[in-house]
Amino acid sequence: MLSGFSLGMKVLLSVIYWMVAFSLVIAMLTRHIDMPVLLSKSMFHIGSAWLVFTLYMIFALLIADVTKLFVPSLNHGFYYALGVTCCLLIQRIIFVRTSFQNRDE
Repeated sequence: MLSGFSLGMKVLLSVIYWMVAFSLVIAMLTRHIDMPVLLSKSMFHIGSAWLVFTLYMIFALLIADVTKLFVPSLNHGFYYALGVTCCLLIQRIIFVRTSFQNRDE
C-alpha cells in the first residue's frame, strides 16, 4: 500500500501514526506536568477518537470477514467496514453536539 512512497515519507507517516495511537496514553501520563491546556486537551480528544475508531473498525472488519465466509463475492470488505465506521462516528459526533446544544437551551 505504501510502496509508492519514499523512505522519508514512510518514516513520517509511521511517526504520525504512533503519536496519534499513543496520544491518549501520553495525555493521561502527563496530566500533572505543566503543559499548555490546548495541547493536553487536543491529545486527549485525538487519542479518545482514535480509540473509538479502532474499536468500531475492529468490529466492522470482523463482521465483514464473517460475511465474506457466506458471500465469497464480497471483495471490498475493508472499504465497507471503513465506510460504516466513519458513518457511525459522524453520526455520534452530530448526536453529541445536538444533545449539548439542547441541554444549554
